[in-house]
Amino acid sequence: MKKLFCILGILVICFAVSAALAETITIPKAVIVPENFDQVPEQYRDQFDEYRWGQFELGENMFVSVMYNDGQDSYLNNTNLQVKVKLDVPGFTEGRYCFVGSGSSYDFFFLEAFSDNYGVNLYYKMEGKLFTASVWDRKTYQEYGWIDGEDSLIYFGDDAIMGTLGALPIDISGFKAPTIVYGEPVVLFPGAVEKKQGLVYEDGFFKYYENGAVNTEKFGFVSFEGGSFMVANGAVAPVNGLVQDPEHPENWYFCAGGQVQAVTSLVEYDHEWFFVENGLLNTGLRGFVDYNGGTFYIGAGQLQRQVNGLAQDPWSKEWYFCSQGQIQRDYTGLAQYDGAWFYVQKGKFDPAYNGTITYDGAEFTIVAGQPVL
Repeated sequence: MKKLFCILGILVICFAVSAALAETITIPKAVIVPENFDQVPEQYRDQFDEYRWGQFELGENMFVSVMYNDGQDSYLNNTNLQVKVKLDVPGFTEGRYCFVGSGSSYDFFFLEAFSDNYGVNLYYKMEGKLFTASVWDRKTYQEYGWIDGEDSLIYFGDDAIMGTLGALPIDISGFKAPTIVYGEPVVLFPGAVEKKQGLVYEDGFFKYYENGAVNTEKFGFVSFEGGSFMVANGAVAPVNGLVQDPEHPENWYFCAGGQVQAVTSLVEYDHEWFFVENGLLNTGLRGFVDYNGGTFYIGAGQLQRQVNGLAQDPWSKEWYFCSQGQIQRDYTGLAQYDGAWFYVQKGKFDPAYNGTITYDGAEFTIVAGQPVL
């Protein structure tokens, strides 16, 4: 039974659910295929067409199609496990479920079903939640609309689905997601040789592979399991401290054992101190940073040892008394800047101070942070 609602001129359809029961389907937990077409054994390659698409039986009413990109890299595009099923829905006798993935896991699945006159596609998330559906006329190919999970509302059983449709010519409320039972994974091409790629731990250290061979020419940083590593001579180089990126010389990274350390701190390099942010030298920083109980003035990413006396923080606009780039919080007294004198209390100019102080054996009256001379 259909209930029609008109909201702002858009026709939205809600379907009641029939009592048709979903069936149980057993599929492999994963269909494992090589990531690269070159890794497919020779005896299977002639089963692919010129576009590197092939279809392979896994058993009765079950087969899988495999598609590799047609470019030079030949990497896996997707796998599509298909299961033919009998349908307990009036007007529909056969259909097939298609489980779409990218290698060893499924991303979603859909039911493709046909009656004498109409075709239906219902798209589900792997947990069985319907998110998209469509109906079309098999003779005229006229499409009667999509139900899209992001746009407007329709109900299939307990699932609230969004979509905008015109009136459908058939009732599709009897369809319901199957119960999926997972069997053992299937290796589609036994004997496939996987080429080693990237960092591989062998013989007590990490070697760097490209297309199955150690690349001794690589000199730079590579990504591995969420980290970044310096590679030289075919292996991770056990470098420490600030390391320049050979491929991007403007970048310097703080490393330990060859791995970039995602720290934000001052670090020492060649007897000087530099500021790194998330492991990368920040040459754009100018201002004060805290480190190991002290506060230091940084310019162009480096400690400015030449900063002595009063220096202004470019961010807070406060003035601090420094020695070799470090705020002297133990100092209270007068400090000269640009020909004038200022009262400093615990390393910071205090413009609100009024009173009398003793400095260098003499007494001074301070007004608004400056001595009255």
